[in-house]
Amino acid sequence: KADYESIRGAALTQLGLTVLLPDESLIGTPAGWEVCGTGATRELVVSWNGVTMTARDAATAASIRKFVTTGDVVSLDLTIDGESALWIEGRHVRDTGELVESTGNTLLWIAADVEYRLFGELDRAEAIELASSLG
Repeated sequence: KADYESIRGAALTQLGLTVLLPDESLIGTPAGWEVCGTGATRELVVSWNGVTMTARDAATAASIRKFVTTGDVVSLDLTIDGESALWIEGRHVRDTGELVESTGNTLLWIAADVEYRLFGELDRAEAIELASSLG
């Protein structure tokens, strides 16, 4: 298990990013976290029971984002720094050039120059509630 202070500290020192995390009262204490990848693919990965959130530098994330899905991709308006978001419905493949993984329902958005990806066992309303709680 990990505390939010150590996760935020690692993101700042290892990635140079100020990362926001969902309200613990909504999701609980993280089961674990790590900084993984190399170069432009480096990201913070935080896991809770059935839910994972990644955070990476938005400037490099846009150039490597690739995914394939047979489900719906919906553009949403969120009130997180006035940024819009994408909801990717169902299982899909994410390919960063270094990492290929299959994930489920995913909310993808950028806030304060950080790209966040929240995915796992959650529906769109739950994902939006968690994303809106970042602090």
